[in-house]
Amino acid sequence: MSLRHEGTGKATFQDGSEVEGAFTILVEPNGKAYLQLTTESELSPHVFSLLHEKILFHGEEIGTRGLVDIQKMYLTQIHISGAYSLTFKIFHPFEINYQKINEHDKIILFRYLSNFIFYGDEVSIYERERRLDKISISLEGKKITIKQISNFKEVEDYLKREKNPRVT
Repeated sequence: MSLRHEGTGKATFQDGSEVEGAFTILVEPNGKAYLQLTTESELSPHVFSLLHEKILFHGEEIGTRGLVDIQKMYLTQIHISGAYSLTFKIFHPFEINYQKINEHDKIILFRYLSNFIFYGDEVSIYERERRLDKISISLEGKKITIKQISNFKEVEDYLKREKNPRVT
């Protein structure tokens, strides 16, 4: 289960040059995050030598109008086929701020935890099974639910065997 964000935005390079276009951020189940930026604009020759420079990104999601703020990412690939497609690896946490929320709106916010092995005390019903896979708590009037991902058993076995991080 990957998390995906889409919108438009602008990458800013250390020399001050900028590239604008449509973006997709993909957060993989293991927590690794990538941003792909597609642009019709010409790229300066300097961009092709930026594989190890810190790059900033600011954008806006389609639909939710969430404001994306990435303070540190690195260019890993440039693909040219009519338009330019730049792929960046995001090594540090980033934020998406939602500005247009009314005081009484019901909001569901998802966060993913890695390597957190737990067993729930509440039942979820799936097509052919029931599982104790979530825990709910109330904190300052807000409901917080921690729930296993759908393939938790596979991930749990993987963690015991490989000892590499995975979202649980």
